[in-house]
Amino acid sequence: MSDYVKRFYQIRLEQEAFRCDAEFAARCASENVHVMRNRYRDILPYDRNRVVLEKTDENPNGYINASFINLPRGQMRFIAAQAPLASTLEEWWKMIDEQRVDLIVMLCKLVEMNKVKCERYWPSEVGKSLLFGCYEVTLETEESFGDDDYLLRRLRMTNQRNGDSKIVHQLHYMEWPDHGCPSGEKQLINMIEKMAELQGQCDTPVLVHCSAGVGRTGTIISVNYIRELIGSKELDSLDIFDLVMRLRKQRGSMVQTQDQYQFVHKCVAYYCRKQLGVQQPEPPSAPSLVRITYMNIYGPVLKLLSITIASNILHADFPHEPPAPRGPEELGSAAT
Repeated sequence: MSDYVKRFYQIRLEQEAFRCDAEFAARCASENVHVMRNRYRDILPYDRNRVVLEKTDENPNGYINASFINLPRGQMRFIAAQAPLASTLEEWWKMIDEQRVDLIVMLCKLVEMNKVKCERYWPSEVGKSLLFGCYEVTLETEESFGDDDYLLRRLRMTNQRNGDSKIVHQLHYMEWPDHGCPSGEKQLINMIEKMAELQGQCDTPVLVHCSAGVGRTGTIISVNYIRELIGSKELDSLDIFDLVMRLRKQRGSMVQTQDQYQFVHKCVAYYCRKQLGVQQPEPPSAPSLVRITYMNIYGPVLKLLSITIASNILHADFPHEPPAPRGPEELGSAAT
């Protein structure tokens, strides 16, 4: 049995265990009044780290399906959120306003497999504006980047109640299939580096969303975190299993599928080769395991770090994966 199968199965077992723990309760999200604010019935933010909006008569709990994500030694702070619904578009921009978000990372299309995955929360044409409650949003520019699979939009948000206006950038990765992985690591790493460039030294959280705000969202947060540790010369060891569990203790089902878990390993290996100037290998014609060993040249003592990855599997297919407990990955129609 593949190590990926075993490790991801263990992740699901461990999440099933703490789903019953009061520490990870989602009581607010489960209240009847908030049912229509949840895109999927099984993807709910924990009470302990949910984003709380300023309370109103219509939303007395200040509820929105979004979670604060913090990792030790991480330079960026994140909000992981489900994509907005038609009924939550004003609350979406309210969250951006109240949390002083300067950068949004969108990892899904508006429609995938003939299903609506996200309501449009920005104008479709440059120069046009849309009104979401008291928030006027204008699309000022839209830029593409050659062979990279993402767009950069510059949005101006104006709160018509107080006249405050600010620029919000949106990075939109266009080619990430639902429950799957991008076609290659290069384009995703390029977008992550663009994300870091745009965020700079800002202390405000980056808002990341896909459809449910767990699969693709958890994957990109994982890859960025390891990239940060490598860049800050603080990577002494690497345990992606532990990283995913840390994320799942902040939002259930982060890095939702086995092939996404495997893709994190692939991206890390790609980034290490890139940093060390090692040529990227050509994908072999059949799945094979490649062991990459490199020296941690940043520490006072040279250390060898080994990462084992399946270097060419883009969409893992394990038809004989052992059954896992019935958990968030199997309930409802949760998408990533």
